[in-house]
Amino acid sequence: MIEKVVFMNMCMISDNKGNVLALDKVGKNYSGTTFPGGHVEA
Repeated sequence: MIEKVVFMNMCMISDNKGNVLALDKVGKNYSGTTFPGGHVEA
């Protein structure tokens, strides 16, 4: 039996001053604030 899987990750990038890197996404599938990340389909 073969199954398709999707691995996803998120990372929070911050500095010692409390600044955080985030993305403000606008699009059909998703909109809003999120952390940088990605996915790998296998």
